[in-house]
Amino acid sequence: MRINTNNTAAINTTLDAVQHRARARTIDAADLAEAIEEIETKLSQILHKKDWRGLNVWVDIHAQSFPGSYRGIPESTKVVLQRGANDWFLIEATRGRCGSGSPYYPQNLDSKAAELAEFAAANF
Repeated sequence: MRINTNNTAAINTTLDAVQHRARARTIDAADLAEAIEEIETKLSQILHKKDWRGLNVWVDIHAQSFPGSYRGIPESTKVVLQRGANDWFLIEATRGRCGSGSPYYPQNLDSKAAELAEFAAANF
C-alpha cells in the first residue's frame, strides 16, 4: 500500500478498514496531518528537507503509559509514513498494542545518517 497523505478520502477508507471494530484510540486523516506537521518540525531541526526522502516514520499517536490497574490490553491504530520526493505516503496501517514511548519513531534514520556521512566523506 502506498497512499499519498493528501488523498484524505483514500486515507480515511484505509483507516476505517483497519479500525472496523475499534472504538477507542482511533485516528483519521486529520490526525495524520497534525502528526506530519509535528514530524516535519522535529526533522527540520536535524536534517535538510531534501534529505527526508525515503525516511520511514512509525506513528502511534496514542502512545502512553497505562496504570497497572488498567483492565485489558490497550490497543491503538499505528501507521508507517514514508517521505517521498514532495509528500508523505501511508505505507502501512495496523491495529495493535498501544506503545508506551514516543508517538513518532523514525525507522531508518540510522541508515539515512550513514548514507549522508558516506556522501559527505566522498565529497570532502
